Amino acid sequence: MTTGTDPIPYIMDLKEQVGALQQSFSDAERERTEGKTTQREIKSTLQTLNDRMSQIPDLDHRDHHEFIKIFLNERRQSQQLKAAVIQKIATGGAWALISGLVTLLWFGIKHKLGLGG
Repeated sequence: MTTGTDPIPYIMDLKEQVGALQQSFSDAERERTEGKTTQREIKSTLQTLNDRMSQIPDLDHRDHHEFIKIFLNERRQSQQLKAAVIQKIATGGAWALISGLVTLLWFGIKHKLGLGG
């Protein structure tokens, strides 16, 4: 019952395909395990956060949020004030430069024309 074809290459090809499938299965199993581990860690973190939040009385919790809102508002106002001061300084510096150049130009013209002193 020999057909004249050598089954060895076919067997080797099947063996490679089985190896690739096993590797793919192993990779998928590892990713699934990592995903489950990540889910457990997230669930644990959320549970811890929920436990900590439940320990804070509602009034303290509201006060805490109000404090944060006030702090952020004051921080925003401070940044706006700093920006306004910097803008005023830059504007004043520009005007001082312009007036200095005009004065220098004026004295230069006076000196060139021989006017004044």
